[in-house]
Amino acid sequence: MLGRCAALPDSEHARSHNDALHPHPSRLKPGSFKQFRAAWGRGRDAVPKALRRERVYHARSIQDENEIVSFHLTKLSLSELAHLRSEISAAEEQQETAMAEFVEWTGVSDVFEIIEEIRLGG
Repeated sequence: MLGRCAALPDSEHARSHNDALHPHPSRLKPGSFKQFRAAWGRGRDAVPKALRRERVYHARSIQDENEIVSFHLTKLSLSELAHLRSEISAAEEQQETAMAEFVEWTGVSDVFEIIEEIRLGG
């Protein structure tokens, strides 16, 4: 999932670190991860070229295998993401249409600026 990219103001952190996160939590229909994943992959061709080198992660709840969070971290600036907004929206629409029959619900889907990193331990 690429996210609905809003035109967000550049903050000092974003200008210096250029980190953004796009989480997309979903509850899948029971036992449908393989079909969900195949449907997700069908939208890859519509992904803007600037994002094709990015990594996407699918994480599964250890308590409920039907709860997943798909996300990616990007080094593109918020202004670069805003510039790609229409391409991102079109790609996400294709993906969501393909995945709809395997998803019971989705949560928040947006691009979030990372504003703080806390390192646990040493």
